[in-house]
Amino acid sequence: MNERLSKTIDACRTVREGVQDDFKTITLDERQQLAKLLFDHRKLSIGSAIRQIKNLSSRRKLKSPSSKQILRKYAEHLKETFPNEWNLIRNGKPFHVKRTKEKL
Repeated sequence: MNERLSKTIDACRTVREGVQDDFKTITLDERQQLAKLLFDHRKLSIGSAIRQIKNLSSRRKLKSPSSKQILRKYAEHLKETFPNEWNLIRNGKPFHVKRTKEKL
């Protein structure tokens, strides 16, 4: 597994305690699987990653009690929490905030 991906998944574990109450129904396995799918070089969309998780759940390979909407919110939370990793893996460039010069 990619070292950057494993660090991101570890960070997802630590973020778990500090996230909003909306995400408390998401299991650790779901969080790890979602991060693994989203921070992959194949650039899966959020919807495709959620469908794969629910497909694994229907085949009883992964326990997924949370709804698709909550998984989508958590995916957006990952995107906002780890913008550098998101952009580097998905776009090939690190995230940089553009600064504009203020006119005096």
